[in-house]
Amino acid sequence: MSRTAVGSMSDFSGSLKDLFRQIDDGSFTLEMLKDAVAHQQVRRLRKGDTAEPIYKDQLARWEDRWKRDLSGLYVPEHQEGFDRLLVVPQGMRPNKAFSRIEALGVKAYRYTENLDTISSDRIANADHAAWVRNRQEADDEFRNMSADACLAQLVSGTNLEEQLVFEEDWFLEHGTHLSEKSWTLCTGSCCSGGDVPAVGWSGGGVGVDWSARGDAAPVIGARQAVS
Repeated sequence: MSRTAVGSMSDFSGSLKDLFRQIDDGSFTLEMLKDAVAHQQVRRLRKGDTAEPIYKDQLARWEDRWKRDLSGLYVPEHQEGFDRLLVVPQGMRPNKAFSRIEALGVKAYRYTENLDTISSDRIANADHAAWVRNRQEADDEFRNMSADACLAQLVSGTNLEEQLVFEEDWFLEHGTHLSEKSWTLCTGSCCSGGDVPAVGWSGGGVGVDWSARGDAAPVIGARQAVS
């Protein structure tokens, strides 16, 4: 099958020269090249992207939180309306994320003692980032939609680790809790029995419960994630 090249040879030549220059001066590293080969392109901020300072400030805050250098982290391109950056560090599993919330003195309960039996689409075998809407309650856009309905519409939602990390971050910033009037359906995760975990404020504490994949209710909704 033939392919049509987009751009002239001079364009390609200029781009290659620029790439070699960056490799030579060290601004483009071997790790960055490996990421590109693995289709994990290093994020390029669009010209005039007003999210750039937000992106940098939030990344610095996460570096302080996790006590690690995140300069090589792949950050998805910012999309309008998704203004809060979540960073989940390597090795963060549901049990650990839940314990961190308890360590803050927050009352919390879970439907099972071992939340690590829950599987997620974005596992923390490396640091990863995702953009979400900067709001306290579950997305109105996906209220009264089941996990199966979200899947059918190709809606990528937060997983349990991301939601618990978000809960910790929100509490430290505001002193309040996520989903105080709703339940966030973690459509990026799946319980061992095939159900979907849900996180909300109930009974004076942060609760991790579950919902059947086909269940829907006005107080339950996913949180869309850009990852």
